[in-house]
Amino acid sequence: MAILNDLFVIPEARGQKLGEKLFKTCLAYIRENDFAYMTWETAKDNLAAQSLYNKMGGQLSEWLVYEIS
Repeated sequence: MAILNDLFVIPEARGQKLGEKLFKTCLAYIRENDFAYMTWETAKDNLAAQSLYNKMGGQLSEWLVYEIS
């Protein structure tokens, strides 16, 4: 399993499909190295990220994430 944390493109570089390139690079790596799958998280209000992940073929997990501090 691969965990993708903090896929981030600085505001000045957005709109150049860098997020797509980064995501595709990660995806190619896990496939070339026979990982079972890749998982990642994003905020509920991060609609731009959700749009990218949907475009890349990502699917919402059946799991809920909890945390405590």
